[in-house]
Amino acid sequence: MAISEKNLRLILGLKIRQNRQNRKYSLKELSDLSGLSISYLNEIEKGKKYPKADKIVAIAQALDIPYDDLVSLKLDRELNPLADLLKTSLLQDLPFDLFGIDSGDLMSLISEDPTRFSALVATLVEIARNYDVQVEQVFFAALRSYQEVHNNYFSDLENEADLFRKTHDLDSDKGISPEKLDEILTGTYGYEIDYQRLGDYPELRGFRSIFIPGNNPKLFVNNQLLPSQRAFVLGREIGHQFMNLKSRSYTSTWLKVDSFDQVFHHFKASYFAGALLLNRDRLINDLNIFFQKNHFDDDFFLDLLQKYNATPEMLLHRIAQLIPEFMEFNQFYFLRFNTPLTGPEKYTLTKELHFSRLHGPHGTELHEHYCRRWVTITILDELANHHRDKK
Repeated sequence: MAISEKNLRLILGLKIRQNRQNRKYSLKELSDLSGLSISYLNEIEKGKKYPKADKIVAIAQALDIPYDDLVSLKLDRELNPLADLLKTSLLQDLPFDLFGIDSGDLMSLISEDPTRFSALVATLVEIARNYDVQVEQVFFAALRSYQEVHNNYFSDLENEADLFRKTHDLDSDKGISPEKLDEILTGTYGYEIDYQRLGDYPELRGFRSIFIPGNNPKLFVNNQLLPSQRAFVLGREIGHQFMNLKSRSYTSTWLKVDSFDQVFHHFKASYFAGALLLNRDRLINDLNIFFQKNHFDDDFFLDLLQKYNATPEMLLHRIAQLIPEFMEFNQFYFLRFNTPLTGPEKYTLTKELHFSRLHGPHGTELHEHYCRRWVTITILDELANHHRDKK
C-alpha cells in the first residue's frame, strides 16, 4: 500500500525531531544551523509541513546526517511498530473527527513522544493479534461508541427522513408500503429491482439484498423476505441515494469492510430507513401510553408490530433510538443472537449496543461462548424446544 502524504510528513518530522534530540539541539540551535525559522521547523516536526529538497538538505547538513537517511521511510528500531502503523490506512480510516479529535492534533500527540506512542501501538497490536481482532471489528466498535456518545439519536438523519416524506408527499401518519418504495426507486433513481434471481443461487440465499452499481443500478432482493423486511431493504437503498452516500457495501450482510465510511454510511442509511418507516411522533405517543401502564402489556406491544408493519428487530431498534432522547431512558442494552432454530449448539452475537456500561459477562477471549444463564439464551432454548415439540 502506498503511504499517504500525511504520513510522509509525519515520518520526516519524527526523524528530524529524533536526530535533533539525539544531538541535544534545541529548535533555536537547529534554526541557527539550518537557516530555517523556529516556527517552520516546529511545523515540520509535527508533520504539518513537508519542506522542499533544498530545505531538507539544509536540515540534513545541520544534523550531520545523509540526505537519503532523512527522507527514507525507515525509522529506528524502537519506532518500528509506529512505522508499520503509518504504512497502513488505519490512521486515515479511523473516524477521529466523529469524536472531536482533529487529525492534526493526533499527529502532534504522536510527535510529542513518539517512543512512548510507538510502545503503546506495539501493545495494542499485540493484544489485537492475541485476540484475533480484525480491522472491521475496530470500525464496528468505533460506530457503537459513536452511537452511545450521541444517545443513539441523530436529529440530522431524522430530518432527512422528514424531508424525503415531504419531497414525495408521503403521509407521515400512515405506513409506507414496499410497493411505494419500489416505485420511487425505479421511477426517481432509475433502479432495476429483481425479486426472484437470488433464490436461483443457493449460495446467495443468505443475503437479503445485493446491489450492483451503474448508470441503471440493479438491486436483487430475496423473495423470502416479509413485506416489512422488504420495505426496510428498499428504504435503506433510498437512504443511500437520497443522502448521496457513495462509499457503501453492496451486500446486505458484510462480506468485506474496506473503510469506516462503508460502515458509517450503512448505519446512516439503515437509520434513515427506520425513521422513514416508523414515524417518530406516532411511536413516541404510543410508547408514552405503553410506559404509563402499571404492568408490562404484551398484547399492546404485539399490537405495535401490527400497527407499524414492523419486525420485532425493526421495532426494538427504533425504540432504542427514541427512548434515550425523549424519555431519558438510558439504562438498557440491545443484543441480537443468531442460532439454529432446530436446536442451538452455538450462539453468535451479531449486533450489540450498550448504554451506561458494557454488559457483562462479555466475550473477550477467542471463541468464548456467551453465558447460558442469560435471559436471551434461555428464551432461545425454550423456543427451540417448542419448535422441536411442534408447538
